[in-house]
Amino acid sequence: MKNLFSFVLTATVAMFSLSASADTVLKIGHVHFCCPKCETAINKAVTKLGASYAIEDKPAANFPQKAYCTVVITAKDDATAKKAAAALVDAGFYGEGCEVPAAASATKASSVTVTGAHFCCGKCVKSFELALKDLNVKQNAEPGSKEVKIEGNVSPKEVQDAILKFGYGGTVK
Repeated sequence: MKNLFSFVLTATVAMFSLSASADTVLKIGHVHFCCPKCETAINKAVTKLGASYAIEDKPAANFPQKAYCTVVITAKDDATAKKAAAALVDAGFYGEGCEVPAAASATKASSVTVTGAHFCCGKCVKSFELALKDLNVKQNAEPGSKEVKIEGNVSPKEVQDAILKFGYGGTVK
C-alpha cells in the first residue's frame, strides 16, 4: 500500500510538473512603471484574460531616469500570452516583446496627437516629458490625460519612436 501511495504521489507530481511546464512565459522589457497605480493598471490589463504576471526590475530611487520595469506574463498558452501583451499595449503601456505598432507617418507636422498612453500621475507625465525631451516640442500631458497634443516641427514617427523607448503605448497621429 505504501508503494502504491508513493507511486500515485510521484505520478501526480509529475503530471503537475508537465502541465506547469506547458505554460507560456513572455517577458516584456522596458515597460513604463513609476508608481503603484501603474502596477494596478498592468494587473488589470493582464489578469482580465486569465494570465498572471510578475514585475521585475522595479525602479527605485533613480526615478525619473529609470521609470520602467520588466513585466513577466505567464499564461496557459501562446495565444493567451500574446493577448495579454496586446491588452498591456491597449492599457497605454509598451515594451520590448510586444507587437510593434504600425509605423506612424514620417511627415513633419506642426502638431501631433497621442491618444491612449498611460498617465495615472505626475511621475507618468514627467517620464513622458523626458521621452520627448530631445524632440524640442511642447506637450500638454496631465495626470489622467486621454489625449496629448504635441506641438513643434516633428513627425508622428519621431514621437512614436520616442515614447515607445520610454515604455508608453498609444496611438500617434
